[in-house]
Amino acid sequence: MPAGFRLSPRRVGLGLALEYDRILAVQTEISSKGVVVTGVDEQILVRGTLEGGRIVDPVAATEAFKEMKKRAKFSSKSASVNIPAHFFTIKSFDVPKGYFSNRDILQWEMGQNLVPDTAEYRFSSVDVSDGKGETSIAIASRADHVEERAGFVRNSGLEVNAVEPGILSIYNAMVLAYKDLPHRLLLVDVSAPYSYFALIEDGVFRPGGHVFTNQSIIVGENGIREFSKDIRRAFELVFEIDEIILNQKSVDMVFLAGRYADADHTEEFSKALRIPIFYKDIFGGSVLSSRVQSIEIPWHRIIKPLGLSLRTSRD
Repeated sequence: MPAGFRLSPRRVGLGLALEYDRILAVQTEISSKGVVVTGVDEQILVRGTLEGGRIVDPVAATEAFKEMKKRAKFSSKSASVNIPAHFFTIKSFDVPKGYFSNRDILQWEMGQNLVPDTAEYRFSSVDVSDGKGETSIAIASRADHVEERAGFVRNSGLEVNAVEPGILSIYNAMVLAYKDLPHRLLLVDVSAPYSYFALIEDGVFRPGGHVFTNQSIIVGENGIREFSKDIRRAFELVFEIDEIILNQKSVDMVFLAGRYADADHTEEFSKALRIPIFYKDIFGGSVLSSRVQSIEIPWHRIIKPLGLSLRTSRD
């Protein structure tokens, strides 16, 4: 399970992924019996609601969510929302557990390692693991970007649980749903205008970086091979110091998620990198189940809001 996540006390979680042209939502009920998906839906946004990841029409965004909430009968009083790939920076630290619980230390470390001017940024830290290994990561994002996403949740009549990088939400959902992940699994959040890649190594999250999502993917043309080249170049720059090359000898499998990670893209991406696709039934384990009879939205699109739904006010 994700580090720090507990099944009790009983609570309801709601995850909202504001994507390029829509809102994707997953509601879960969390209890000692496990995590049960109780609602899944999506709502297309009016053109121009989001631009470059910014919410330029907050009224349209709020009205779209309220329409979806009424239709899906979501009951949660609070929610967590994603923040786009180009609006955050993540760095892993080899420090003792709880080191960043002191906010002054966290701010000092971020000023030394990530951003020169800490006044305009929000910082957070989290221990990431699947219960076997663990590391601490710190996240930096401009305060106005965080507040914009939090404001969307509040304007929708909900309390804010978290504003979280989408790649971390995907990771949290993966380690919840799957007990045995490959030794090294490449995660790619294929979103717009930027995508983010990361590595899960022996259950531990290792941050990567973001790359521009070429327009051909967004408009439905076949640009995935060029995209795979961009991911390869960026990946090998990030992990060069560890001598990890993006091939099957170094990386066991790949998993694509996010708004534009459809089945055809995943297969083409896998072929281009010559790395097998990770695929297992998300409900095949003992912790995660669903009461939703028919889920028409592909799971690679809603695994992000699923992960966000795990972040509740009691965590």
